[in-house]
Amino acid sequence: MAKLLSTQKISRELNWYQEIQSSSFYNEADLDRVLLFNMEVFFPEFYSLLFNKELINRTNGRKNKPDLALVKKDYSDWYIIEVELNRHPINHIFEQFHTFYNAIYTDEHANYITSVRLK
Repeated sequence: MAKLLSTQKISRELNWYQEIQSSSFYNEADLDRVLLFNMEVFFPEFYSLLFNKELINRTNGRKNKPDLALVKKDYSDWYIIEVELNRHPINHIFEQFHTFYNAIYTDEHANYITSVRLK
C-alpha cells in the first residue's frame, strides 16, 4: 500500500511526517495517468496502455472496464490492471475482479491492444 506523506521542518535536525489521505488529492483517472507514465520504468519488458474496452463476464453478463494493461513487448503475454482508491465498497472490487477473471477475451481486445501500441 502506498502512502503519501507531508513533511514539516520542526528543527534543523527533525522533520515531522504526516500521512495524507491519498484519495482527497486525486481521483482514479489521475492515478491511472501517473501509473501509465511510470509503468515502463518498473516493467521495462512491457508496454503499458490505457485499456478502454469493456469486458463481459461470461457467468453473469456483467460488464466492466479495466483501467490499464501491460503487454509484453514480444506480445507473448499481457495483464489487465484495475486501479481503485479507497472510495468503493469491497463488493465493487470483487465484482470487477470476478468479471475480469471470467471475461470473454476476443480478437477485438487483441486488435485494440495492437492498434493502441502502434499509435
